[in-house]
Amino acid sequence: MAGVETQEARHGRAPFAGPARAVKPEAPRTWFPRDWSVAVLLIAAIFIACQPVWRPGFIWDDDVHLTANPAMQNRLAWALATAAQTSLRDGAKAVQFAAQASQATDANNADILRTLAAAYAQEGQYPEAVETAQKALGLAQTASDTALEGALCREIKLYQAGQPYSEPPSR
Repeated sequence: MAGVETQEARHGRAPFAGPARAVKPEAPRTWFPRDWSVAVLLIAAIFIACQPVWRPGFIWDDDVHLTANPAMQNRLAWALATAAQTSLRDGAKAVQFAAQASQATDANNADILRTLAAAYAQEGQYPEAVETAQKALGLAQTASDTALEGALCREIKLYQAGQPYSEPPSR
């Protein structure tokens, strides 16, 4: 039989070697000291990274940082001036935030001027509200913002009638 090629050898398979041997199962892996040190370093890094948040005076505790952005001032002023719930409205603060946002943008932003007009109306300063809304309307027309134009036209009519604008109640 020497020199006789078997079918298994021709196809690259080893010939049958006998009964299968039992494979000894591996012991469950336990944590090695290296794993513990990596875990401790990871926890320490997270603690160090989060430490500024736990200190008083972090950014969300500071009104100056929250309201220094004109877009944020505008959103806050709009909410204070036009909230559907009357208990949430504060015209004086709305005028303050909207005026700061308007000043920061050199009174060249129609959305911010719209907010300032709504804040003036909430405070009962209707002539200022009409004048400011008309400036915003001019900017909206220049920008061809038809949606804003329509909203401002409706709001100007309210201000001329001595009524503030407020958001409709949510359902």
